Amino acid sequence: MFDAAFPRGVGEYLDAEKRASMIRQYHTSLVPGLLQTPEYARTTLTAANPFTTKDEIEQWVISRVKRQSLLDCSTHPAFWVIIDESALLRPVGGNSLMSDQIMRIIDHHESRRIRLQLTPFTALHPPGLTGPFLILSFPDQADVVYVETVAKGEMVSEPEVVESVTQLFSTLQSAAMSPEESVERLHEIQKEFNGR
Repeated sequence: MFDAAFPRGVGEYLDAEKRASMIRQYHTSLVPGLLQTPEYARTTLTAANPFTTKDEIEQWVISRVKRQSLLDCSTHPAFWVIIDESALLRPVGGNSLMSDQIMRIIDHHESRRIRLQLTPFTALHPPGLTGPFLILSFPDQADVVYVETVAKGEMVSEPEVVESVTQLFSTLQSAAMSPEESVERLHEIQKEFNGR
């Protein structure tokens, strides 16, 4: 199904990601790849690819971790991420793994590498249930949207689609907890994993 750490067709996205001045991402069920610990990446990649060898999985994990250096450089893009709270409540890989994963997100937020919001699990009418997406902004070209399925990734540049998805992201921002509330909630979730 995959020939690298990412779905088929994602190469165009990875090139664009390096040139972006801002990345806005929403995810419904997973911690985004740029924020994953190696252990979380290994667990989710293994679960999604049950017939793949351990060596291949390790290569994918290495690729994913290398990609994260984007957030460490001084010219990193602004990264605004909204994660559905349910993605952080599932004990992927066990309590200790999730505690470490949540701490990784908190560290990125506190070091000002990212701007984070959570959409509350208790929301009765949560926007964004149609699935995860990214919006890439550039200093020298129009925004593009990236969507991914289990089989492939696709860049979308049609202005009406980009505008619609950008409006959805704005709706998600207004429906989500504030960044301060989100980090406070992350600390609570981490304590729950540590206390189990």
